[in-house]
Amino acid sequence: MLKTELSAHCLRILEEKMAAIQGDLDELIQSIQGESKSSAGDKHETARAMMNIEQEKLGRQLEEVLQMKEVFQRIDFKKHSDLIVPGSLISTDKGIFLLSIALGKSGF
Repeated sequence: MLKTELSAHCLRILEEKMAAIQGDLDELIQSIQGESKSSAGDKHETARAMMNIEQEKLGRQLEEVLQMKEVFQRIDFKKHSDLIVPGSLISTDKGIFLLSIALGKSGF
């Protein structure tokens, strides 16, 4: 039961990260389109170049989160094992951990 709740929580975190990055990307694309309609000049060219760099960075972040989600979805959380494997729920004196992907610290 706890494993199911934790895995669902992790999936929500991934989806929230994807939505946030996609929102930033959409906003940036609108800015780039608006900037391209502005007057030309070195200042505007530099701004557009910086926006394009940021767009590439956000695209890489989105791809990374998508790959994490793919790996996460391949983990069998229903499998029981005597060994510690991806999908294992591990209880220690420091807390309870779900072995899956590197999401960082999450309050649950």
